[in-house]
Amino acid sequence: MARARRSSTTSISNLSIGLIKSAFLLLTEHSLPIYRHNIDHPRPPVAQGENVNAAATIVMLVTGLDYHLCRLKYLRDVAKHKKPLPYTPYFNWTFGQALSTKLRKLLIRPNEGRLLTQLIEVTVCRDSIVHPKFYTITHPWNADLTNGRLTARLAPGAELGSKAIQHKMRRRDFTRLLRLPLVPTWVSYVDAVVCILILHRLLNLLESRYGNPYAVVGGITAYRKQTDELFTGWDWSYAHPDDLQDWVKAFYHTLSPQDQDKVKKNLGGHLAPYLSRKYGSPKKPEFLSKPPP
Repeated sequence: MARARRSSTTSISNLSIGLIKSAFLLLTEHSLPIYRHNIDHPRPPVAQGENVNAAATIVMLVTGLDYHLCRLKYLRDVAKHKKPLPYTPYFNWTFGQALSTKLRKLLIRPNEGRLLTQLIEVTVCRDSIVHPKFYTITHPWNADLTNGRLTARLAPGAELGSKAIQHKMRRRDFTRLLRLPLVPTWVSYVDAVVCILILHRLLNLLESRYGNPYAVVGGITAYRKQTDELFTGWDWSYAHPDDLQDWVKAFYHTLSPQDQDKVKKNLGGHLAPYLSRKYGSPKKPEFLSKPPP
């Protein structure tokens, strides 16, 4: 009797879309309600429920981005193709290198300098969360018992890395361009939304450059029970939001007018590339046959 042939399938351990979706839900369900409750209060200080979940969101988003870039490299440089691709390896970075290194080698065109700096500052904020840097926080009170400006000082034995020092404001514990906090307990809902906007711009750029399936993240379906707080005014009888762009716009519009103005200013005054993507006919990715830049 002939033995039955065994079969198998192969996949890659990619968490990118799962991490991004979980980050969005965490921010929506646990950080957004507290932000809205304290919407007229200056930050910092940041309420713990808003802070912890916003900080966790940033960690998950940045990790999801790293997975997405590794997936891009795997599909181009490692996966087997029917006809071997020329100019392999195309990407001159490795899976194990730091995300900031991958980004610096990926965004090399002159008009990508600002986006690169923004992304590096996002990794600086992420680092301040996942690599504990303990600060002592001084909370002054004015004579009329109103809050003074909080100040932070690194605890003895704690030091900032060279990347953080390079991108830190001279006299304040925030990044220069985006004003993202280096003090982990100062991370707010607004900071997480800023990171979402920047992530969205990069994902759109990758999609336009490398096409489908290499650089497309895919849809993220929203269910009303979980996201009604976020998608206010959405016509649920027509369809459920499932495009990444839907989520990004919804997050931005949850911000107060004052916070929207601050975010717009810190992003350079032009929000369209962060909120929307250009739709067009998909084309065969040129990077499969052309040499790297």
